[in-house]
Amino acid sequence: MTWKPYPASYGPNGVRLTGAQWLAYYGWLGHQHVPENDHGDPGDIDFARVLEHAKGTATQPTTPKPPPEQENDMAVARETADEVWRHRLPNQDGRHAGAILRSADEGVAELIREVRECARSCSSSSTRRRADHEALNEDRAANRSSGS
Repeated sequence: MTWKPYPASYGPNGVRLTGAQWLAYYGWLGHQHVPENDHGDPGDIDFARVLEHAKGTATQPTTPKPPPEQENDMAVARETADEVWRHRLPNQDGRHAGAILRSADEGVAELIREVRECARSCSSSSTRRRADHEALNEDRAANRSSGS
């Protein structure tokens, strides 16, 4: 089985199996092998080395493989999130998205408090109605048994 590092493993990559091949295969495969899929992970993994470890034939490398150059995804994600939170929305009195979301969170919290209070109130009302109904039934039963 051929394993390609990402991004070469993405999309129509030459290693993706047909449906029949997929059903007939026994062993380990990655998303890059799944028919009708476009995922390319698991990415840049030395699968020959993984298989050596699985077979118990692996030896220590003399020089470790340097990590591939990649951008700092967390820094990019933080920068993007900060931009979204600072973005000013039209028709919202010039407020930024973060303020609007915080305001919405406060509104949702208030709504939850109101629903819980209503549920407590409705529950106690329901309990009172049930007790009244049971008392009425007992009175009716007592009246029938006494013949009145």
